[in-house]
Amino acid sequence: MAKKDRNAQRKIAWNGVTIVVPKSWEAKAIGVNHLHLEDNFQPVLELRWQQKFTKKVDDNIRRMLIQLEKTTDRKFYKIPLADIYQPQLKSFATQCFSTKKNGEPQYVFLYSQQHAVFLV
Repeated sequence: MAKKDRNAQRKIAWNGVTIVVPKSWEAKAIGVNHLHLEDNFQPVLELRWQQKFTKKVDDNIRRMLIQLEKTTDRKFYKIPLADIYQPQLKSFATQCFSTKKNGEPQYVFLYSQQHAVFLV
């Protein structure tokens, strides 16, 4: 049996959002604007998006972050987006959060004039 190429990628396009992910990831639609991605039945990424926010972006992000902290019983810190991700996300404004002050982003909010995306 041939060894699986863990670096193989595929494109997923759904409801106006297109992303490239490892081939082993499975996508599950949870709602019209909500997508879960799993690898070997373990969650690896959650995408939620909506049309333009009705309030200020920062207010919406703050509200979602408060709910996330209550749900996970953890404190989140705003951290900068790593330089390695800058080229792929250059068309979005970003806000990243982690449970560690110098950690990798665990939650990323991407937004533009038209759309907002919440990456988990």
